[in-house]
Amino acid sequence: MCHTGKQEVAFGKDISIGFEVPSLDKMMVLLKEKGIDIKAGPMQPNPFTKFIFIEDPNGVKIQFVEHKK
Repeated sequence: MCHTGKQEVAFGKDISIGFEVPSLDKMMVLLKEKGIDIKAGPMQPNPFTKFIFIEDPNGVKIQFVEHKK
């Protein structure tokens, strides 16, 4: 079943869903290829963590984060 409509989602404005990725640079290339805009970032609060945010069709923030060792 494919959902093509937009529904109202009752998330607070500061709620996000996060996914760890092995390479944030590769994820940004993939998002660009798919026509998905990066809404914030890349941000790097410390030498070991870097992340970006996108939004799903309902406006839910999705974070992709890379953790370096």
